[in-house]
Amino acid sequence: MDAKLTRAELNDRLDWLRSRAAQIARDVVQGEQAEAVAGETEVIEQYVAPADWTYFHQRVEAIIREAGMVEPDSGDE
Repeated sequence: MDAKLTRAELNDRLDWLRSRAAQIARDVVQGEQAEAVAGETEVIEQYVAPADWTYFHQRVEAIIREAGMVEPDSGDE
């Protein structure tokens, strides 16, 4: 399937990802949470239109931070 998501569809998937990230934050061991969200993200990523690529990644980063999986302003490991 090569169809890309519209921005509205992408936002729906990101809303789902936000809910899923909150569940992962509760249920997954702290050191493995961001990796678990990354796995969920990969499923969506293949359907992101090129024009939305930066938007998507910025939103995913914000979701991970909001879920408390990465401290604000922390450097990459």
